[in-house]
Amino acid sequence: TYTANALLDLAAFIPNENYKQAAYMAAKYILNKMLRKSDGTTWFSYTPLDHTKVVNINFMGAYLLARAGVQFNDQYMIDLSKAIVSFAVRTQNEDGSWPYSIAPEKRWVDNFHTGFNLEFLHKYQRTLQINDFREQLEKGFEYFDKNMVTREGVPKYYDDSLYPIDIHSCAQSIITYIVCKNLSQISINRAEQVLDWTVNNMFNKNGGYFYYQK
Repeated sequence: TYTANALLDLAAFIPNENYKQAAYMAAKYILNKMLRKSDGTTWFSYTPLDHTKVVNINFMGAYLLARAGVQFNDQYMIDLSKAIVSFAVRTQNEDGSWPYSIAPEKRWVDNFHTGFNLEFLHKYQRTLQINDFREQLEKGFEYFDKNMVTREGVPKYYDDSLYPIDIHSCAQSIITYIVCKNLSQISINRAEQVLDWTVNNMFNKNGGYFYYQK
């Protein structure tokens, strides 16, 4: 999905029908290879070879389908995106958190996968110009801010554990706060706080690189 979205982004700056068509083909590929249906539920599996129900990839996939559907006037893709995002939204816990997966052994709650959920659900709504999931976004964002990033701006790995401090969590926290800036007045300040902490604590100034984990 990241590659297809990058191609659509590129096409917006450098008009080239080949970029758009490649993104459209990628969207069709995940439809053909990873779309699953059972018991009235529609979702994307993690790979073409399994039937796992990992939450964040369904938000990502729904966003790509919605975006491609709008770009190419493909109502089938848009309708499927609605079914998929509805499944993903329903997995949200009462406290606003999302499990990594609905499988009993994979129901942990972590920083960057939660960030993915918030980012792509927000982008999904913006793409279709709807506000159907505002309540879920607000609950999810509040949980994220209170449980995934410390008051000092340190991104945690899990909601109940700071360590390991992971550069994925640092980067996605910044992205999540910026993308979801309309959900809270403190969002941009929090993004800047995480950025400052990350540069000061995860960047090796002598080598010019960021640490993976601490």
